[in-house]
Amino acid sequence: MKRPGFSLIEMLIAISIFSLLSSFVVANYRTNEKAKRLKNQAQLIVSSLERTQNMALTGEAVAGIVPLGYHFKMTNCVNGCSYGIFAETVGESIPLFSGNLTGLSGETSDGLGELLVSFSVPRGRMVLADEREEVSLSLSVSDNNYCVRINSVSGRIDSFSGECL
Repeated sequence: MKRPGFSLIEMLIAISIFSLLSSFVVANYRTNEKAKRLKNQAQLIVSSLERTQNMALTGEAVAGIVPLGYHFKMTNCVNGCSYGIFAETVGESIPLFSGNLTGLSGETSDGLGELLVSFSVPRGRMVLADEREEVSLSLSVSDNNYCVRINSVSGRIDSFSGECL
């Protein structure tokens, strides 16, 4: 008479198949987490640039004064980036917001070492440093790349997955 259930060999085969599939899932999850974190940080840069542009368009007052313009400044990144939004008044630059992006490296397409984007009040006209028309910011974590592109002629700010062309 045969007993119902699984033999030891069947159980070992099932456990080995399960552990093999689990290792693929964990490896894929870690790769996706890096790509997701990179995308989120690129979107943070884009939203900060758009926030700065909107502040210039609306003429948002700072300490009861409407600034002459607003600036978005980001340092060139080796092992993390720092960025800030500043209001430009007569004779001084007032910091409004700053943040850090950790665990990524990035560089601008012109290699100047930092990204400076200015927006004038009240029309929100975008001006890049050195009167350039377009600049790309290439961000990367491990083998994942993301590109943030800023065009001062059209005023467009966008990001996409992949290398900057």
